[in-house]
Amino acid sequence: MKNAPLADAFYLEVANALSHCQNIELDLRLYIESAFDFLRLIAKDKMPFKIDRKKFEDQPLGKLIESFKPLTDKTELVADIEKFRKLRNFVAHQAIVKGMDAQRNVSSEKVEEVRTKITELIKLSEKIRQQFGPEFMKLHLARFNHEQKSE
Repeated sequence: MKNAPLADAFYLEVANALSHCQNIELDLRLYIESAFDFLRLIAKDKMPFKIDRKKFEDQPLGKLIESFKPLTDKTELVADIEKFRKLRNFVAHQAIVKGMDAQRNVSSEKVEEVRTKITELIKLSEKIRQQFGPEFMKLHLARFNHEQKSE
């Protein structure tokens, strides 16, 4: 393989970007599970609530996003997550190939094109995680307040 140091560094950049993706997927999964736990608590003894949190354990990103949308009114967060999905799909499924030349060697010119999207993905994932903080707080405060009233 030509230019092995460039290739190794590039592969590490892609892996780093994918770790950011997994954090977003985890945030979505935890938020959805927590929201359904809260809804189950509210519905307790009033109506059946048979949505099991395990349903979300292995859902892919697209299904997690669709499950999350009805649980928030934050349109900017949803829009950012949709944009994130597109960038994530590129990085997960095309970044390495797009970083190669016709001879399947990692090319510095091609890597720079991909690096732009990787940087955008990482910045967007950080923005999304910052937006999730207040959403988690609201959810946990709502649950706490509900539990205080129930006592």
